[in-house]
Amino acid sequence: MRDGKLTEPVYKRSVLRQLKNSLCNDKTGGPSCFGALELANDEVLATAVASYAIDADKSIWFAIHLAVNKLAATNGMTKPLAIALSVFLPAELEEQELKKMMCTVDDICTHLHIKLIDIDIQVTPVVVGFPIFTVTAYGSLKKDDTRKLAGARPGQDIVVTKSIGLEGVAILAIEEEAKLLKRYTPTFIYQAQAFANYASILREVAVAVMHGATAMRAVQQGGILAALWEFAGESNVGLTVDLKHIPIKQETVEICEFFGYNPYQLASAGSLIVATDDGFGLVRKLEAEGIAASVIGKITDSNDKVILRDEETRYIDLPGMDEIYKSRD
Repeated sequence: MRDGKLTEPVYKRSVLRQLKNSLCNDKTGGPSCFGALELANDEVLATAVASYAIDADKSIWFAIHLAVNKLAATNGMTKPLAIALSVFLPAELEEQELKKMMCTVDDICTHLHIKLIDIDIQVTPVVVGFPIFTVTAYGSLKKDDTRKLAGARPGQDIVVTKSIGLEGVAILAIEEEAKLLKRYTPTFIYQAQAFANYASILREVAVAVMHGATAMRAVQQGGILAALWEFAGESNVGLTVDLKHIPIKQETVEICEFFGYNPYQLASAGSLIVATDDGFGLVRKLEAEGIAASVIGKITDSNDKVILRDEETRYIDLPGMDEIYKSRD
């Protein structure tokens, strides 16, 4: 495709026609889109932004989920309303791939019951090889709800939902299927690819809010270690976590070993960290809803971020680069 804004014909046939869950207007005289959200007098608008620049077939899928997850975890929001999408495409991208992306956007919006209210797509020579996405998620909160998540407190339990590394391992299993087939069965790889279906945390946020969670954080790029560092910093508390209690699937362990990756620093969309007074009670409620969860440690009154592993004690370092960015050659 040519550099710059999409032409009107390309925009209409490859973008708008794929989007059923959109407030975009195709009568503006050009390739543009706009929308608006109406809020009640006692509600406020909340937003969250996520960018995604990973060369993977599922990039747009995870980009949208990351923004919606961030919005939900930050605000205790169980019903996000809409997203806006900005896309930078490489010139070599085929129009058919653009159509495929837009169908994925529409599928996610349908699944999450949200609307696409704005979209901007440009082709640029600055972007090479794969698209770059920025997603802004929107939702409304009652004014009284803005103080609902007061922060983590010393003595509280730390709960983690699902398993870590699901996002990164799903990407690896999809993008590196041919390499993995030399060691693992197709069934094993298919199971890992299906981890992409667990990217949303909306259900566990709803359960955690009802259980009285005081702080939450969506685990994203940088993995569980980065998320724990940021989680503690946001509430100005410390934490102590037992590494063996952090949930991790066998597929994640083996695929990370295959590529030499640290699963605790691997992209983990679909996992949520929660601070609550009764962690084991929350785990039971989550499991009753079919959501796996584990109590992994405690909030402390120091600034130390401690990881226990058998008899070894160490401290969480400043978040580093996500393992997914490493070369897999």
